[in-house]
Amino acid sequence: GAECQKTAWSSHKDACNLHKKGVTPPLPLQDALEKLTALMQTDNPNWRAVLECEVCMEMLLEQLSDNERDILLKLFAASHFSRFRDSGEEGGARESCTINERRITLLGKMKRLRDQGGVMCDVADILCEISEPEDGGRHAVPLTWYQKARDLGAAHGFFALEFRASAALGQMAIEEGLHQEGADLLRHALAALLKDEAGDAGSENDADRDFRELNVLAHFADALLTINAFDELEDLLPRFREKANPNPVEQTTGHLHFQLTLHYLGARLHEAR
Repeated sequence: GAECQKTAWSSHKDACNLHKKGVTPPLPLQDALEKLTALMQTDNPNWRAVLECEVCMEMLLEQLSDNERDILLKLFAASHFSRFRDSGEEGGARESCTINERRITLLGKMKRLRDQGGVMCDVADILCEISEPEDGGRHAVPLTWYQKARDLGAAHGFFALEFRASAALGQMAIEEGLHQEGADLLRHALAALLKDEAGDAGSENDADRDFRELNVLAHFADALLTINAFDELEDLLPRFREKANPNPVEQTTGHLHFQLTLHYLGARLHEAR
């Protein structure tokens, strides 16, 4: 049916044919459900074991509530992405995106808009990784997903989502040589993050949040140098310095990278002045 066409057809055609004929798939549904439930209790579900149950996915989805469907689709999407990471098979990444696109529709139906925007960004992240830029150096499809996520975040006050999507759009613009546009988007991203001090970041821990901010600060500072916005860069460096130099207990090798970046930016600013 139409829903099956939204999934990886090669993975599901046998199951669908069996389903139409009323034939039980090779792995009984109850066994598949019990196996998947057990896998979901582990910290890092074995993607091979999960995908062994994919032949039953459509039939399982018919029996579940919307919330349970999202949990199951999320598991299969993550497993396909792990397959891509482990094997380098691009098909795993594309199937992960295809399943996540179903989640985007489902989450919208359930009015879980913050989660919906996060999955939009997940899809865009993957597509940026596996897709070649189109004519003019643009990544049109991921660009569209990031824009939708940014608009969703801005409309509903999901500042962490607005930050993530705006930061990605800004970095894409810079990679395409659009430094002014990139700087404007990264400035917007950092402003959204400041609004998020109350903690819209959800489950993201403070360390992850700080490194996301440091990464954006580094790209933004470099863009400001490129467009000769020296005064704004000088105003930005104290914020960068504070984030790059936490107390010794929180210090990591990642912070060292940004400390070196900070010295490099300071030297370039001095030279430009």
